[in-house]
Amino acid sequence: RKLSAMELELEHQRVQANAKEAKAELEMRRMKEEFDDKFANEKSLLAKEMKRIKKDSLLKDSDSEVARFKSKLSAQQVMINHLQHELSSVANCTDLVAKARVREEKLKQQVERLLEELREARKHHTPVCPSISKWRDCLRFQEMHHYEVLTAKIQRMEM
Repeated sequence: RKLSAMELELEHQRVQANAKEAKAELEMRRMKEEFDDKFANEKSLLAKEMKRIKKDSLLKDSDSEVARFKSKLSAQQVMINHLQHELSSVANCTDLVAKARVREEKLKQQVERLLEELREARKHHTPVCPSISKWRDCLRFQEMHHYEVLTAKIQRMEM
């Protein structure tokens, strides 16, 4: 009987040990599942964070590229405005030069016409002077007078 009680006690302890072992295995599985879930969750959070960091980095790089391109574009726009202003100035100067050439040509023609008139006037004009020396003085006086008249005409035409 003592043996039977001991066997029974031993059996009881073995059952309890098996129950504890089963309980421990169950607890281990539960903890492993919990760990696996936490690990998967942390892995997912890490992947999301890495994605966010990459996105932020790309946006930052993109923003700096955009800023660099905007700066470059702004500098080019300033250059374009400057060149347009220069082109406008050159066009104005070209117009002024063309007008000045036309005016110069007209003035040359008028001078030629006046010189021709002077030649004709000299051919048809005989000075009225009593002596040769006075005749020369008279001729010089008339030429000077005619020259002054022509100069005055030219100045009036230029105005």
